[in-house]
Order: sequence, then structure tokens, then C-alpha cells
Amino acid sequence: MDGSTEIELTLLLGTAAMLTLALFIIIFVVAYQRRLYAKQREMNDMEMQAQLELMDAVLLAKEKEQKRMAQELHDGIGSALTALKMSIIQMNLVQEHKKQIDDNIKAISADVRRISNELMPSVLEDMGLQAALERLSQRIQDAAVIDCKYYRNYELESLHNDQAQLALYRVVQEILNNIIKYAKATEVIIQEELNDGKYLLTITDNGTGFEPSEKDMSKSGSLGLKNIKSRIQQVGGTIEYRKLSPKGTIVNIEIRDYEKH
Repeated sequence: MDGSTEIELTLLLGTAAMLTLALFIIIFVVAYQRRLYAKQREMNDMEMQAQLELMDAVLLAKEKEQKRMAQELHDGIGSALTALKMSIIQMNLVQEHKKQIDDNIKAISADVRRISNELMPSVLEDMGLQAALERLSQRIQDAAVIDCKYYRNYELESLHNDQAQLALYRVVQEILNNIIKYAKATEVIIQEELNDGKYLLTITDNGTGFEPSEKDMSKSGSLGLKNIKSRIQQVGGTIEYRKLSPKGTIVNIEIRDYEKH
């Protein structure tokens, strides 16, 4: 082997070694970046899970407090008003004055019942989600706030978990409140379906239309939307907002294993 051939071979081996080293460095960097990305994604998932768990805990504490307040209103103020009414009946007052006071007590009692029911609807505990949704839509209809209709294609008696029923009820409440306040709608339809164990709840309005983006959902002022999403996740469901043409919005809520709740 002459000198030039030896130099060429040395250069070739050196180049091959450098390319191999460069390849190893590239593989190492890519693998390291992937590990960093996976770790970051894991940390983001953990942070998101922690936020969801915190929100769930806050919502649960809020529901417990609202239930306590509803009980206090019913047992405390309700009983006091009844006692006051009985005392007035025995008083030596002009009949017209008695009637006026009695009418005022009835109005206050009605307000107490309404506030108590909004805090914790008794019909939800006594008769279940479907009766509560029907009552809610009828109350909106009677108040002439908006033309609100409720339909279901099944008795939907398979949801036994009280917290799951309450979560869905609160979601419908929040969505209806948003429609009334912002959508400028004149009609809204609430519909429940149960098909092969899959539960579907749709809320459709004829308002201006609303389809929140991920950015909208993450805004600090969108607590209502975050609460809705968290409640639906509590019951193992998904929620989708879709803007309709030429106007209106449909909200689709789906729970695939409805009968497990």
C-alpha cells in the first residue's frame, strides 16, 4: 500500500468515524428532545388533571353548601313564616289588613321556595333528572322568558347516581341561563335520548349562534364554560358546541356508558 492510498484510507475512515459520531449525536439529541417533550406533556397532563380535580372538589363543596342553605331556607325561614301566619290569624286585626299581611307572607314563602329550589331542586331528589328538567323548562315557559320545550324518547330510569343527575341538571341550568342572557333566542328545545346504553342530551336554540374555541374556554372570565365542561367530565361524558346556519346553536352532550352511573 503506497502513501497516497494510506492517506485516502485514513481520510475515509476518519470521515466515516465523524459521520458515525455525528449520527450518534443527532440520535442522542432527538431522543433527548423526545424525552423532554414526553416529560413536559406528562407534566401538563398532571397539571390539567390536578386542575380538574380541584374544580371537581370546588363544585362538590359548592353543591353541599347550596344543599345546606336550601335546607336552612326551607326549615328555618319557611317554618318561621308559617308560625307568623298562624299568629296573625289569631290577632284582632281588620280583615282587610289580615288579608294584606297574608298575601305578603304568601309572596315571601313563594320566593323562599323558588330560591330553595334553585339552590337544590327537591324534584331532582324526589323524582329524578327527567322530571326536574321538565319542571325547569316549564318554569321558563310559564315565566314567558323564552319558548322552552322538553322532549325525551325514553323513561331514562337507569341513571341512579345522585351526583351525576345533579351535574347534568346544573349543566342544563347554566346553558339555559347563557341562552337567555346572551343568545337573543326566542325558542329553545331540550331533548334527551337513550340508545343502546348511550345517552344523548341536546339543547338547541334559534339565537345568534355560539361556538367557543379552545382559547375561549381557557379565558379567565369563562368560569361558566369551565364549570360545564368539568361537570360533564365528572359523569364521563363529552360536550360539543356547534353553530347552526343561518342562526342558532346546538349543544351536544354524550355519555357512552350512561347505565354505569
